[in-house]
Amino acid sequence: MSVNSFWGSVLLIAGTAIGAGMLALPIATSLSGFIPSLFIFLFCWLVMLMAAFLFLEVNLSMKKGSHVISMASYTLGAWGKYVSWLAYLGLLYTLITAYISASAPILSMAFQEFFGRPLNITYALFILPLLFGSAIYFKAKGVDLINRLLMMGLALSFLLLIFFLPGHCTSKLLGRSAFCYSWISLPVVITSFGYHVIIPSLVTYMQRDRKRIRRALLVGSGIPLIIYILWQLLILGSIPFEGKVGLLGAWQKGESAIHPLLSLFPYRSIQLGGYGFSFFAIITSFIGVSLSLSDLLIDGLKIGRHRRGKLMAWMLTFCPPLIFLFLFPTKFVIALEYAGLFVSLFLIFLPAMMAWRLKDSPYSSRWGKGFLLIIILCAWTIILVDLSQRIPYVRSLCLKGENV
Repeated sequence: MSVNSFWGSVLLIAGTAIGAGMLALPIATSLSGFIPSLFIFLFCWLVMLMAAFLFLEVNLSMKKGSHVISMASYTLGAWGKYVSWLAYLGLLYTLITAYISASAPILSMAFQEFFGRPLNITYALFILPLLFGSAIYFKAKGVDLINRLLMMGLALSFLLLIFFLPGHCTSKLLGRSAFCYSWISLPVVITSFGYHVIIPSLVTYMQRDRKRIRRALLVGSGIPLIIYILWQLLILGSIPFEGKVGLLGAWQKGESAIHPLLSLFPYRSIQLGGYGFSFFAIITSFIGVSLSLSDLLIDGLKIGRHRRGKLMAWMLTFCPPLIFLFLFPTKFVIALEYAGLFVSLFLIFLPAMMAWRLKDSPYSSRWGKGFLLIIILCAWTIILVDLSQRIPYVRSLCLKGENV
């Protein structure tokens, strides 16, 4: 096994996890503060890593080339197959809805910056599917080069923020702490550590070497954890919690962290870094998720890959999210909270249930079953937290206490 394949796998894992969800992390954790958010990050990272190990174990027990749906069907039967389909479709559609919702106000603000007048949000909703949704027409080969350029832009934009924002950070803002609100951020944070769908591909790429794949999962998932903590330092340390452009207002409106950042710091370097980072983060995530959903629909519905089939795949991929946004305008952070429900079901609960059904595995012992029960409990805890936030009374409680 070459060193290149190991580090290539590490970067694939990190790249799959890091995306537009990063823009919501400081908003979702703003009520609890910086120190409590570290505990939430560590908890979610550990739960998702353990679920990834379960995912790996199930995949290694099957024949080469087995993927998520076939894994669930083999271990859990028909109900596992149908739940996997439901959760997978729900996750991908929810993420696309979140990215379109997040892109519209950013593109509208950019339009005003360059042309001197704002672009109507309704029109802005169509820009992402029309301009970058065409990537599903050309498939993975056609967007490889553009995706690499976008990733370079994302890295450069983030470096700009890292260079200029620390001078505006204060220990007073970072010192704010309210552990009682930590649970609120669980659905968004857990979504930001999702990389499990590429594990079947890694198993093939690394020639089913269990030990090296587990090590790649550990290192690859650790990179997003470090980057997220650094991002938390920059945003929670520089933007006040309350006030006209505070993090609380962004949380109430369901906006990303870029909105208060750009409003509070009208400096050219930070504006450029903020616009660039938000744009590239959304686009790179949007392209990857759109390709995954279109491929799933083409294969699952047996749609041909001819011109008419690709047009149908485009419509099935983007029309439902657009219709949903017109009927039920949904903000970015709120959409990601819904994604957390599907992540918990698809990437935590189902892997634990699949591992439970394995025979002669490390999890078939009494201690192994106990471990799986803990993972299942974590999954349903996050699901219940997510569902509770859909109740207006519960959400309103978050605005009480400590004058929040």
